[in-house]
This record gives sequence, C-alpha cells and structure tokens, in this order.
Amino acid sequence: GKLIDIKLKSASGFMQEELTALRQRLSKAEKKLDKMIQAAQEQRERILATELVAQSRDLVEQSETELKKAAQAELPFLKGFEIQLEEMHKSIGECEAAAAQTKKA
Repeated sequence: GKLIDIKLKSASGFMQEELTALRQRLSKAEKKLDKMIQAAQEQRERILATELVAQSRDLVEQSETELKKAAQAELPFLKGFEIQLEEMHKSIGECEAAAAQTKKA
C-alpha cells in the first residue's frame, strides 16, 4: 500500500491510472481481509466461551458431588445419632475430605 502511494505521487499518465486502479483493488482486498479477520476472531471467542462454559459446568458438577458427600458424612452428627468413637472419627475424616475436595473443585 505504501509503495503504491509513493509511486503514485511521481507517476503520470497511463502509469498513474494503473497505480490508481491497483490502489483501489488493494483497498478492497484489505477491507475483505479485515472482515475475515474479525469473523475469525469472533468465531475463536465463541469457541473459547463454549470451552469455558463446559469447564465451568464440569467444576460445578464436581463441586456438587463433593458437597453431597460432605453432607452425607455430616448426617449422623446433624441427626444426633449415637455412633461409636471409631465411626465418628471415620465420619469426621470423610466430611473433612469431602469438604477439601469441594474447595479444590
């Protein structure tokens, strides 16, 4: 584009006409290229957004699963069941592990 503009300043007659036509064709091609670049960028953004939504959905599902595990492990304490000391330690461990996994997700 710049080379044509430089040559166009010093050209005359037939050469000036040819360079002017070439400049117009170049401008049209640049506009088409800009549109294609914009369309490709929009498509890339849509793909990225779709991937982010899928990743988010997976993380939410994983968090919900771990939260359910934590709630189940906590259930004996919430209902006031009498449980053995060994089972209590096991339930506390399961609850803490599930809570840690929920935070991780």
